[in-house]
Amino acid sequence: MNLYGNVSRLYEPPTVFELADDVRASDQALDAMAGTVVEIGLRGNQTLARDGSWQWDASIYQAWIDDEILSVDDPLAPGTSLSTNVERTVHAGLEAMVGARLLLGSTGYPCPRAARQCQPQSIRVRQRRGLWQQRSAGGA
Repeated sequence: MNLYGNVSRLYEPPTVFELADDVRASDQALDAMAGTVVEIGLRGNQTLARDGSWQWDASIYQAWIDDEILSVDDPLAPGTSLSTNVERTVHAGLEAMVGARLLLGSTGYPCPRAARQCQPQSIRVRQRRGLWQQRSAGGA
């Protein structure tokens, strides 16, 4: 298992589209977004049986953003939106991921309780094409 953390700064200037859709009717341009993000998480993996494994990653984060650029409804044109700066916003959440690598074919040793000696048994995944080929040839 690994514990990790991250503290980062963010900066994002407005796009040309956002500048064109500015909600303010003045010559003042939209401000760039700036903020801080803090994240802490835990990740790890574990082996399953012989060749399988699973892994996980879970983290919590919080972001404090100044002048976030958001879209708001345009009251003069219903169904459209305009861009504006929102002074202070906070984003927080949880992110989680679980994954697995599983073996599709393997060799096992079935051993009933009454048996004294166990025999290996092979399990295979096969693609069956013979039935389709026979029907195609018979229908022609």
